[in-house]
Amino acid sequence: INGSMMEGLLIYALPLALFGGVVPTLFFTLGVPHIGGGLATILGAAELPMAALMSSIVLRENVHMLQWLGVAVI
Repeated sequence: INGSMMEGLLIYALPLALFGGVVPTLFFTLGVPHIGGGLATILGAAELPMAALMSSIVLRENVHMLQWLGVAVI
């Protein structure tokens, strides 16, 4: 609405959407027949705790105890 996408933010938004959402999903979908359903389930379950851990370590984001509890519940 405020025009920020057309003033330069779109250059960063499109690659981020492509490499953050489309490519990992595509590669995971293509790889599942090769690794089997059991290992794919384990990898899918391990992704959320690893994302929370890496955001805490690498990006130095605050991951609160309630968020860790949500990861544990899932």
